[in-house]
Amino acid sequence: MQSTERHETGTSRLSPPRGSIAGALLAAFIAFGISCGDDASEKEKLRNSEDRRPLDTSLAELLGPDTDGNGVRDDIDQYIEEELAGEALAQKAARQYAKALRDELGAPDTEHHAVQSTNRAFRSIECLYFVLGHDRAGPLRKEIFARSLNTFERSRRYSKQSRHLGGNTFALTPDDRRAATCRFDTRGLEK
Repeated sequence: MQSTERHETGTSRLSPPRGSIAGALLAAFIAFGISCGDDASEKEKLRNSEDRRPLDTSLAELLGPDTDGNGVRDDIDQYIEEELAGEALAQKAARQYAKALRDELGAPDTEHHAVQSTNRAFRSIECLYFVLGHDRAGPLRKEIFARSLNTFERSRRYSKQSRHLGGNTFALTPDDRRAATCRFDTRGLEK
């Protein structure tokens, strides 16, 4: 809810009510912007200092538990099982994507490995869309992505891996060959 303030000039303007969350966020953004200044070198120093901090977790903790050894973190595996109950091909496609994301997090910190793991992730997204269609695959992909990067360390690792991708391109698979992006038998799907 906004309130109207009257100024000495007789004009009025809309402003967030005192104590509102929006007002607090606006003040925080303004304060942050002022404190950071416009000096690009200061921003670069800040960005570089964050990159050099070691991850607070081991690789095993970063990847999370996978008790059945299928390459998918247990909590995400359970989500897929519940969300796509009774849909075997959809579950396979979702697990292929979740595994590709987990592989991205675990890939060695080099451009070569980042490009390879990202290419596998793109192919798994294409498989997911092939199996589920756009309307169902989009929200599911976003949810699996969010769950996969659900900690600061996981998000930071993903971001660090993504920095190796600058200048690289990834071609889309033609529609008539999308079934080949799935690493399982897709016969029976009418596309």
